[in-house]
Amino acid sequence: MPVLLEWARVQGEITHVTELERFASKDWRPEPHCLECGKELVARLGSTRAWHFAHKNRLVPCRAADADSPAVLRVHARYQLARSLAASDSNVLGVRVSRQCGRIHAGLSLFDGSTTCSERSGVHIARGWTHASTDVALRGLPRIDVMLWRRATPIFAWLVRNDRTLAPEEVEALDEADLPWLESLATQDGSLSEWHPGTPIPHHRLGATLQWHCAAHGVPQLDLFAADG
Repeated sequence: MPVLLEWARVQGEITHVTELERFASKDWRPEPHCLECGKELVARLGSTRAWHFAHKNRLVPCRAADADSPAVLRVHARYQLARSLAASDSNVLGVRVSRQCGRIHAGLSLFDGSTTCSERSGVHIARGWTHASTDVALRGLPRIDVMLWRRATPIFAWLVRNDRTLAPEEVEALDEADLPWLESLATQDGSLSEWHPGTPIPHHRLGATLQWHCAAHGVPQLDLFAADG
């Protein structure tokens, strides 16, 4: 099933397509622009398909112009996460990360099956954050999808990927910045877009400052999704 574009910049504000409901029956609608390429969009507010935005020029070279592009999933996740954070009252506590060891180890004999270590460690990060911003560019780092700030200081970087995960050189640059960060994956099931503060962040990769060392097995597996705390 194609994933339709639901977020755009409308009159200078990041807007979900459902927020244009008052224009559904009117001839005039404010002009939306793509959050990825900045080009003009059209708000499709009809009754036959789910409401969505579409590029006015269908041939525009934008990854988010293709409904089958993973870039659309990333757009959805990025702005839904930022919206959830902005509406949160939990900024004093920070956000939660649940880390599980997940190491698979063999039994003591050939008759014993392999087992998975279930040791967990939870942590609150970015305590006292004051605001969140999206699509942040800092020199020498990959673009940050969602950044948490304490006034003018960045204190947590959240990267969302789908069609490719972070390259080794990007991971190295982030770790050298000494900024807590993690990478999540935006998938078609929409689970990341449904995240809300107060629940642990589902992650694919943890930055060096967030990695937890299980007493028995060391650093947790990078490909493990943390589902609960």
